[in-house]
Amino acid sequence: MGRLDRFVTAAALLVIVVLGFFPIANWIPGGNAADWYPSVLREWLSGTVLVAGAGLLLALLSRRVPALWSVGVGRAFGTLATRPGTTLVLALLAGAIYALVAHLIYDGKPLLIDEIIQTWHGRILADGALWTPVPAHPEFSSSMHKIDTGDRMYGQFPIGGPAM
Repeated sequence: MGRLDRFVTAAALLVIVVLGFFPIANWIPGGNAADWYPSVLREWLSGTVLVAGAGLLLALLSRRVPALWSVGVGRAFGTLATRPGTTLVLALLAGAIYALVAHLIYDGKPLLIDEIIQTWHGRILADGALWTPVPAHPEFSSSMHKIDTGDRMYGQFPIGGPAM
């Protein structure tokens, strides 16, 4: 990558980052206004300063405290990744952490519409059916990702996800 390419890439990145903080919606005449922007901007900026400061502090400390970072750590991780079974162990560890967070933080309840519909469809499967009859007033029970055709109602996702 040449010098000019690096400069253009850095300039494009800077423009994208700077434009990400501008309230463009507030500048459009007659359009929607983002009244919440000033408070959110303060939160973004304080969070960015905290993260950048912590990163800078760790970078400076890593030069003075050898325990924070030692030469060859990257090679050690590369060697570890080539061993058989590492992917399986990492996948199981990630799954265990996900399950822990789901139960401790979210109380094991679905959060997004995909999860809600898969849970709903999973309950139908647990009752021993592939679908449920459409209720008398489907307008009170219809939802995104829920299919109601004729007299049957089920989730749009392949059966494997809800079955889990």
